[in-house]
Amino acid sequence: MMKRFAVISVISALLLSACGGRMARPIKAVWPDDATMTCEDLSSERRRNNGEIAMLRAEKARRIKHNVDSLCLFFCIIPLFTLDFNDTQDIEVDAYKERNRRLDDLARQKNCPAVQK
Repeated sequence: MMKRFAVISVISALLLSACGGRMARPIKAVWPDDATMTCEDLSSERRRNNGEIAMLRAEKARRIKHNVDSLCLFFCIIPLFTLDFNDTQDIEVDAYKERNRRLDDLARQKNCPAVQK
């Protein structure tokens, strides 16, 4: 009986694991107005992107802590469906990094002063 309960719990957890997370919203690396951006625009957007990357990394750290806490509580009969097994933050961080590479290329093409990384 206990083995059956464990198997059903694991299957349910896997089926419901997406309930704990959110969908990734990656940004585009190339935008239509890129050619019109000034050096200051490029630098400013890069700083904003780096701020977003820092926030996403903090969000991922909180998600991991939540997952570990939930797993610990699961053995006390708390449902596993609150776990978040997706890689939302990684997808978004990669998109911001790709955008920053595009901004760096534009800055080089425009002979902008070195951008703070």
